[in-house]
Amino acid sequence: LAPLAGLLPADARAWWPREGSLSAQASAQGQWPSLRSEGSLEARGLRSPQLGVGRVQARWNLSTDGANAPLQFDLQASDIARGVQRADTLVARLEGTAAEHRLQVRASSPVRPPAWADTVSGLATQSGSALQLQAAGQWTPARPGAGVAAGGVWRARIAQLRAAPRNAPGSPWLAADNLSFALTLAAGGQARQALLEPGRVAAFGGGLNWQRAIWQAGAGPADAPRIELQAQLEPLSVAPLLARLQPQFGWHGDLALAGRIAVTRGERLDADISIERTGGDLSLRVDGAARALAISDLRVALAAHNGRWQATQALVGRNVGVVGGLQSVQTTAQALWPEASARLEGGLSLIVPQLQVWAPWLPAGWRLGGQLRVAASLGGTVGQPEIRGEITGERLSVRNLFEGIHLTQGTLDVALDGNEATLRQAEFRDGAGEGWLRASGRARFGEGLTADLRVATEKLRLLDRYDRRITTTGSVELGLRAQSLTARGSFLIDEGLIDVTQADAPRLSSDVLVVNRAPLRPAPAAGAVAAVDPASSAAPPTAVAAAADVVLRVDLGPALRLRGRGLDTLLRGQLRVSTPGGKLAVNGVVRAEEGTYSAYGQNLRIERGDLIFRGEVATPSLDILALRGDIDERVGVVVSGTAVNPRVRLYSEPTLDDFDTLTWLVLGRAPVGLGRDDTALLQRAALALLAGDQNGDGGFLQRLGLDEFSVSRGSAGGVDDTIISLGKQISKRVYVGYEQALGTAGGTLQLIYRVANRITLRARAGSENAIDVIWTWRWN
Repeated sequence: LAPLAGLLPADARAWWPREGSLSAQASAQGQWPSLRSEGSLEARGLRSPQLGVGRVQARWNLSTDGANAPLQFDLQASDIARGVQRADTLVARLEGTAAEHRLQVRASSPVRPPAWADTVSGLATQSGSALQLQAAGQWTPARPGAGVAAGGVWRARIAQLRAAPRNAPGSPWLAADNLSFALTLAAGGQARQALLEPGRVAAFGGGLNWQRAIWQAGAGPADAPRIELQAQLEPLSVAPLLARLQPQFGWHGDLALAGRIAVTRGERLDADISIERTGGDLSLRVDGAARALAISDLRVALAAHNGRWQATQALVGRNVGVVGGLQSVQTTAQALWPEASARLEGGLSLIVPQLQVWAPWLPAGWRLGGQLRVAASLGGTVGQPEIRGEITGERLSVRNLFEGIHLTQGTLDVALDGNEATLRQAEFRDGAGEGWLRASGRARFGEGLTADLRVATEKLRLLDRYDRRITTTGSVELGLRAQSLTARGSFLIDEGLIDVTQADAPRLSSDVLVVNRAPLRPAPAAGAVAAVDPASSAAPPTAVAAAADVVLRVDLGPALRLRGRGLDTLLRGQLRVSTPGGKLAVNGVVRAEEGTYSAYGQNLRIERGDLIFRGEVATPSLDILALRGDIDERVGVVVSGTAVNPRVRLYSEPTLDDFDTLTWLVLGRAPVGLGRDDTALLQRAALALLAGDQNGDGGFLQRLGLDEFSVSRGSAGGVDDTIISLGKQISKRVYVGYEQALGTAGGTLQLIYRVANRITLRARAGSENAIDVIWTWRWN
């Protein structure tokens, strides 16, 4: 059969089989429209561009010659597919005569109904759908004994109609019983009238019943048909439906909605459609507590008479607010829907006394508060409406519990004028009540949305979390066009704290045991070089809209502090944020000042600390030098690399080997005299316990407010003894320490003051009283 496809019209060619087998035998006799036919057909593996059938078997004995002529048709089909629509099985049987006949249909399909059908019905249809139909029909010819060509009335009665999940046939999502239908045919077979007698259909937990449903052909070919429908939507409980659609909101209540439909179309269209509350209320969960909406009125209606369409909306709820609207459109009396050029007029008002009730619809963590009012009048046309009025808000608040955003005491004033909206005032205070945010601008609607907006802040606490605080002053000019966004502005960070203490600082490896200078030395990989972050590859660049053109200058100000990854420092500098090629880029240098860096159990003083941004946001280059400040030797660490892959190595001036540098850095003295195993083990235990494992808690030593704790062997009063030393770096130049020998009763208080880079003043009081002035001279 495939070669014959070229002889067919293009539309029919798409249905013509390209493969498969077909076997059929049939006979026909008579003259149209009085025909008799019988035969059988079997097909396997039929495939066409539009349809695929695994197997089909059909037998028939049909006649249109007289009311008592036999009428029999049997069909069995499997593996039917048209695009994504599939049916595993289809069984149909028609038997009787033209005057009296019966029809049975059964179908099973793996195809599920749309996702919304599962949600609305509350049924799981993962296994597919099943359909059952049982119906009977009667044919009454216009003249006794005449065939279908003479015209007549065909009456059908649907005894049972069920559409249900295959795994739950007893819970149908569509059901109907005892529906009666009548179709009147004129001579020649043209349909003249269709009448659906009063009945009811249940679908998705609701019900629709009708008293009159009729279609009647026009008197002439140019006349419009007449349609009448009068139906009611039975009261529907809203809470179970909303609970299935939005289970996270905790919907409860007994609110019920009912509706009415009355439509007549002939020479003109008349329609009245309404849905309204019949009783009950709704509640939902807000901030962990059930909140009733206190609804007393809810109604939506549409009416069309003599070409005038009128829509009304009404909602009254003590906690949800008040909505009222009336819009009308004038068109022709025959129009089924207003055309785009039809004039529009009316108004809409909205009063929300508590915006907090809308919290469940917001993203996680966001909260709104305050009052909102909208008063608008409508004009223009259906295709290009014009809105005039205003939007005002009082005591507004915006809060994000996770990000630390808290704006309060907000006011809003927006003027609507045709195709333009002017933001006359938008102002918020921060949660502390000290800073503010103001915005103003204008937006235009039409063929495309355009907007110009200016946002300014003054000492606004933009973020206010225990580990992330940012106070900023500045402004930005925003421009929105159909396909582009521009931003120009500058901001100063007045004060800030970024605390990322959940990261590790470098420390001694647990398998490093310092005994003496002899061959046992810490391996560079374990002691001399430490990786702060296990990540070894740069984070992917942050992409923004390709049409965005952003240039922002950010001054870090005098009081932005960073804590974490061993750092505790002020950050200063200027950054330029832009979007070349649609990717977010940051350029500039951030300097670390007046800071310390915790490494190997010590708080090191930062002498040089630069974070250099060259475009990529997540991978600034690092150049940090941190030295131990309570000893004369210049030893410490150098941090280089990038933020996602930093490299830490030991530093000394003049240059010492790694073992000597590490000994000065950890113990604060030269490695001379470290020959006793018990002293080394005690030292290691003290460092492990008191310096902490650096898992974000800063260690026990830092929680005590100390920078140094050591146990060593030394001379106290001329006697070799064990000496315990405690110390605190008060400032960049001042260090205070205390030493206590275990074998003596008195201790020694030590004060070190660095007068200059080469001059140090050291005072000791207690068991030993002394004042030392130390001058250091270094040479290569």
